[in-house]
Amino acid sequence: MQKILFAVILEEEPPKINFSLKNLPGESKIDVISRNVLTLFPRSDLKSSVTYYAIFAKNSPMVLQVNGLTVREEWYDEIEIASFIREALERPVETFDVDSINTKNELQWYSLNNFQHFFEVITELQYNHIYLHELGEPLETSLKLKGTKENLAFILGGRQDISTEHEQYLEMIQVKKINLGEKSYLASTCILKILYEIDKVDEEL
Repeated sequence: MQKILFAVILEEEPPKINFSLKNLPGESKIDVISRNVLTLFPRSDLKSSVTYYAIFAKNSPMVLQVNGLTVREEWYDEIEIASFIREALERPVETFDVDSINTKNELQWYSLNNFQHFFEVITELQYNHIYLHELGEPLETSLKLKGTKENLAFILGGRQDISTEHEQYLEMIQVKKINLGEKSYLASTCILKILYEIDKVDEEL
């Protein structure tokens, strides 16, 4: 099965262990992460194996890995997802490595040596990196040219642009740039559009 990875880069410090659920935008943009997680999980219509990462790139960087949510009858909401993220912070934090992606926890935090550390691990896991950027080629064109069977890692900015330093690193490792059109979208909308385009190209091939 094809593996798809979404990595959202937040130019924020990792949230505090007991962060407040009453002001999620002010708590290292946990509201952004919660909406992204709700966009992806739990869903029964995903045709690929999907993993979500939120990279908190400022000061002592950390990454939140989400493999899924338990399927149930009741709808999850943003506050509940934020509470899961907070609970996961209370578990021991290990260093991110190639074995981390197979963790059994639905939500798990990992420490990063630096910003580059995440991409070194993902490269070792043989993902093809794709960076959403306004100057990139259309996603649909890129997928049709390359096919959709390889493992894809989509890199997105959070509520603000990725820093110049971090963008220069992505350019240095020659990450392919793609765009989703002329409009700017929330990360959660970008995720939905990407999954839609992948499914559409799969049906055409």
